Amino acid sequence: MLDKARLSQRMLAEELGIDAPSVSAYIGLKRIPRPDTLANMARLLQVDADYLTAEFVAGDLKQRYSPTVCEVTAKLLQESTSDAE
Repeated sequence: MLDKARLSQRMLAEELGIDAPSVSAYIGLKRIPRPDTLANMARLLQVDADYLTAEFVAGDLKQRYSPTVCEVTAKLLQESTSDAE
């Protein structure tokens, strides 16, 4: 995303008015930004805020639970969605 927006982590941090380690933590899905920061990130990265929110929630779940649990849950949700069609 940064490449597409032609931004470095440092440039994104400056544009957001936050420090570079915070941006690094967001990109590494180690922290979830505040809603206003997330909205600004989406604007600067030229992506939908809902997309970023989904990425952060998925990252948070993977850190809280084992990746296997997340993968199984995602597969079950995918299967239940396809069964409903």
